[in-house]
Parts: sequence; C-alpha cells; structure tokens
Amino acid sequence: MPLSARLRCVADLINEGSRVADIGCDHGFLGIYLLSCGKASHVIASDLREKPLATAKRNAERFGTSDRMEFVCADGLKGIDPNSADTIVFAGMGGDVICMILDAAPWVRSRKYSLLLQPQSGVHDLRAYLANTGFQIEREIPIEDHGFLYSVMQVRFDGVQRELSPGECYLSAAMLREPSPLVRDYCRRMINSITKTLCSLENTAPLPEKQAFFEEALEQLKSMEEQLK
Repeated sequence: MPLSARLRCVADLINEGSRVADIGCDHGFLGIYLLSCGKASHVIASDLREKPLATAKRNAERFGTSDRMEFVCADGLKGIDPNSADTIVFAGMGGDVICMILDAAPWVRSRKYSLLLQPQSGVHDLRAYLANTGFQIEREIPIEDHGFLYSVMQVRFDGVQRELSPGECYLSAAMLREPSPLVRDYCRRMINSITKTLCSLENTAPLPEKQAFFEEALEQLKSMEEQLK
C-alpha cells in the first residue's frame, strides 16, 4: 500500500474498528489501508473534486475495499452525516482551510469525535484556533516525510477555551510531551523560521504589535529548546 509516512502516522492514531471520514481523500489510500488492516469498519472518502474521487473509487475496487467505502463529492464536511463517523481526518490541506471547514460544521464540537489533523501550512494559526474554539490537542507528533517535518494532531472537543502564548502557537504542550527526537528538530526549525521573519520585518514599515508577538514566540521557543536538551 503506497502510504506516506504522514498518513501512516495518522493511521496509527486511529482506534481499531473506527468509522472514519477522510476529508480531502485524494487517492483514497488512507481509507483503503484502514479497512485492509482492520483499523476502520467503514470509511467515507470525501473530496471537493470529482477527478481524485474517481481515482479513489478505482483504487478501492483494486484493493477490494469498495463495499465498505462511501464516496462523497462535497466541500469539507457539508456532505457528511454527523452520525456516520466517529473519527474525522483532515490530511494534506492548509491549516487555514481546516479552520474554515471546522467553523462551518459546528456539530464537530462534540466529545464523541476524534479529529486527526495533518496540516501542510498555517499550523500556528490552526493551534490558536483550536484552543480558542474549545478543542484540546491530546497528542501532536512530529513526522519527517521526504525531508520535510510535519505535525500530526489528535484533537478532541472539550469546550474549554484557551489562549495560547506566542510560543505555544508554534510548539504545543502536547508535542513537548512526545518522546520523539524530532521534537527538538521541529523546535529548531520554528526558531529558524521566526528568526527569518523578524529579519524581514526590519525592512518593512514598523509593525510593533506583530514584531512583539514574534519576539516573544522566539524567546519562548528558545526556552523550550533548552528544556528539551
């Protein structure tokens, strides 16, 4: 099964026998893998575009899982029955898109759903949104795939609204608890990224509030890096 390291990490966090909705399923390999190994009892493969959904259908037929899969062409969670899944996956899309999809489906704000998020960008904004909206990051795992470091989050709604510090927007408490040596690499990459951002701000019009945010984030991340040592 041609499953990337990112998607395999997502799969490892799913409980056996789950009913899974894979939002933005693309080629459908995650759902096929979950059904093939018994991790899922049923999978809804959803995508905004008809072409990848047709590819997912062909792949499901090829691997013999089409009888346990539904294929839905829809925008985000609009085509998903709230009672049809207990685990919802968002893998390979931007953090801003994930925020918009979650915001448009208030029914996911329930303890009964486990959300598996693998954002490609805007991760710090996604963490802030989750905290402000009452979602708790139960686990966050750094994973390396083709030379890039990604984050895989296991999230559940608990109704407690939190305000993250600038540093926590870039490196969550959940990731700090992970035993993976990649946590230090992830922290270092965030430090490098924010350092570059601060350098670029020096050449633009003064933005004191924005600069103060990044400076505080950088200071906190350096402190986290020392703790990891």
